[in-house]
Amino acid sequence: MGALAVLGRTRHDTIAIGDAENDHSMLEIAEVGVAVANAVPSLKQHADLVLAEPDGTGIVELCASGLLEDRSRLCPVRRRITLGITAEGESVTIPGSMVNLLIAGSSGAGKSFVTVRLPSSSS
Repeated sequence: MGALAVLGRTRHDTIAIGDAENDHSMLEIAEVGVAVANAVPSLKQHADLVLAEPDGTGIVELCASGLLEDRSRLCPVRRRITLGITAEGESVTIPGSMVNLLIAGSSGAGKSFVTVRLPSSSS
């Protein structure tokens, strides 16, 4: 994360692309972790997005996808915030970024209680 600080960026500004075992930590740090098509199976399982093409061709695919230009969005499951659980046991989640959340209610309804317990974002 030292390199990101030097560039004036945070992990939330970062997409990491890898293909091998040594790329696991890089994908974990980045907001979006990407594996090329010929990546080792364990990295593909760890990635937020697996490209259809291998190596440099996969990187070209990613560049053309619109993700880098903000024409498309991807909110990885691992970056979602769990708000609670339904009566059926299903998790209720919201994206951890690129979303606005309004917490409203009458005085004494618990708005501050809920707000304080939401996870905070870290750089």
